[in-house]
Amino acid sequence: MNFVRAMKELGITVIDRRNIAPFSNPKRSVNQVTHLGIHHTGVSVDQPSERLEHYWRTAHGWGTGGYHVYIRRTSQVEWNYQPDQITNGVGNHNHYVFHISVAGNGSFTSRQNEVLVAVIQYWCRNLNIPPHRVLGHREFRGHESNSCPGRDMQALRRLIQTAGQNHSEQSITHITESSRQQQAVNQVKQYEERGTFYPSTTINIRSAPSVTSDIVGQYVRGEHVHYDRVQVDPIDGYVWISWIGASGKRRWMVIRERKNGQTQPMWGYIQ
Repeated sequence: MNFVRAMKELGITVIDRRNIAPFSNPKRSVNQVTHLGIHHTGVSVDQPSERLEHYWRTAHGWGTGGYHVYIRRTSQVEWNYQPDQITNGVGNHNHYVFHISVAGNGSFTSRQNEVLVAVIQYWCRNLNIPPHRVLGHREFRGHESNSCPGRDMQALRRLIQTAGQNHSEQSITHITESSRQQQAVNQVKQYEERGTFYPSTTINIRSAPSVTSDIVGQYVRGEHVHYDRVQVDPIDGYVWISWIGASGKRRWMVIRERKNGQTQPMWGYIQ
């Protein structure tokens, strides 16, 4: 059965990008695909494939993306490449691997994990790959120091072997390595809100709502910024405000965080 149709029957939305995803690598026979490679993006913010492809192109000069299939934090699936197309997921191993990635940094929603299992089961069946050949990025030789894919792969392989279509989301959440596992579906919330924020301390300005994104400036006590957007991420606990900077680019700044399930005081005040 076609991947899009098979996922639709499970209530999973697939965006077919195979005709627009950049591709400049060689092709291979589908029979050469013997392993699945599992990844995460390494950042908690949700990013579309286009943004990842832009980063790979500008930072590494790649004309081809890294993942055949990519699961967003919304649990929507992006299908980027056919199995006979070689992508750039794991250096020195790409010629025999079909790559699947999940948006996140070692902490994923229960729905993402449920979708991941369904996606892996589909491609294991269609590529004739047994569960013991489903490997995390760091399990490939030469990549042992990598933190990717940010999950317990032995637990995931056991789940692939035993999971049926009716497996509960609660049981699937236990495969992540994060100590902040959730028993409910957590979603990043972003909404429009206008206000003026006055920081009480020095806070970094970033290019994206992620503490690993580029620092492009700072606001200090006594200054203020007019913002028009808010993002709340229940996974990492940060509350972000955003605005369009003088450069014309959108900027982001953390104004509070959550620790041990408790909202901490705001790093300033809003008027």
